[in-house]
Amino acid sequence: MQKQMLMHELGEIVMKNEKIWDCIVVGAGVSGLACASSLAKKDKSVLVLEKSPLLGGRTSSVFNKRAATVLDNGQHILMGCYQETKRFLKRIGSSQDVQFLEQEPIVIKGLEKQGVFSMGRGASSWNLLWAMIKFKAIPFFDRFKVIQVGKALKQEKTDHLRSKTVKSWLESLDQSQALLERFWEPLCLATLNQNMEQACAAEFAVVLKKTFLSSDPQANSIGLCTKGLSEIFGLPAKKFIESKQGKILNRSAVISFYKTREKIYEVETDKEIFLSKKLVLALPPDQLFFLARESRIKKLLDSLRYITNLKASPIVTIYVKLKKQEDKALFFAINDKQSAKMVGFWNSPLHWLFDRPSFIEEKGDQYISMVRSAADAWLDKKPSQIFSEVCKTLDTLYGIEFKSMVEHYSIRKEAKATWVLKNLRYKTNVKERTYDPDLYLCGDWLDIELPSTIEAAARSGQRVAKHILRHSKNK
Repeated sequence: MQKQMLMHELGEIVMKNEKIWDCIVVGAGVSGLACASSLAKKDKSVLVLEKSPLLGGRTSSVFNKRAATVLDNGQHILMGCYQETKRFLKRIGSSQDVQFLEQEPIVIKGLEKQGVFSMGRGASSWNLLWAMIKFKAIPFFDRFKVIQVGKALKQEKTDHLRSKTVKSWLESLDQSQALLERFWEPLCLATLNQNMEQACAAEFAVVLKKTFLSSDPQANSIGLCTKGLSEIFGLPAKKFIESKQGKILNRSAVISFYKTREKIYEVETDKEIFLSKKLVLALPPDQLFFLARESRIKKLLDSLRYITNLKASPIVTIYVKLKKQEDKALFFAINDKQSAKMVGFWNSPLHWLFDRPSFIEEKGDQYISMVRSAADAWLDKKPSQIFSEVCKTLDTLYGIEFKSMVEHYSIRKEAKATWVLKNLRYKTNVKERTYDPDLYLCGDWLDIELPSTIEAAARSGQRVAKHILRHSKNK
């Protein structure tokens, strides 16, 4: 590869690569990797630039020395309706590392009651009703009220719900307080990373339609990752892209970019300048805005004015190793013959509990995981303070002394796990295609009719790749 030496404006020497790539993707999260792998599959030369040492964004994992095992950036589950994610994983050769479980029992527990929720095979409102009839945490006659939600999902257009919160919409459908607290709120937190008082009803309706009303019989299955997230997303994507003559560079922070008179993009990092025919910015909104401002791209900045209506919503995951592995049964056993892999809580600062050793292939991994969604209240707390609150919560729920059961714990904070709307009256209104047919945006926060999820990221990346391939073909 030919290189030319240039002087950086700060006086530093940078190298300019003379090779012109078909496409440069800035950002190696799920959306960037999905886009790059789609292009690489079609024999396009692709360069991915990522400022972090890790690939995959929030779907990454690292080896924890004290725990002596690989721990994920945060506990994630996939859904059977995540079609674009499944296509992405199949393309890069790691789809077998996600175990999709049908009719999986989920324990949902409160202070005095608990129930087991399990969807039948196939997605329909009647399956939801049948699962709810068996869900003993809800008063019997209240369980039938989910029919109203099923009817509304079939009749209402999603856009009509854009300015409503999840709670106000469900209340208008005569959902009881028990249903709201014990079923809808845990589901809302799990899928949107927001509580019902703030989350957008339109986004929640999209989730419910894809999960419960899809024609796909596996749509409501739950996907659990059997390996570390990096082994499923980032590393296989890198191997695939580079097998197709592409390249991924870590620790390559992009400083600025501009388009030359020859209609070639020059993308400058702190070390080198790269050239490409197409440019994809697969960045979170705050980083994208900063890069557009540093690059002085007024048209792009103008198109990003609505991202001020977005805010980050954090997730905190607590990994815990128990002194005695048999103590797990206290949390996950349903009866003498059956155990759950997931436990949810209502009216609790802790939202989910996962029996990781039951689905992680690594035999030495003995850590269960606990999750708090929409975890703003924990973001600035010390690990010891968070662990103390976890112990207090579990002591109250199970009548135990949880701290005495723990050998070791580790806490991971995802400060920018998802992006949510500040004000429901305004959409982000930022699209994948920009003012320039050679410049694209992708990410789970864009206006692509899905909430900010792994599926939204994969979908956005693959849609951008299709736009690029179509535009290249028409040229």
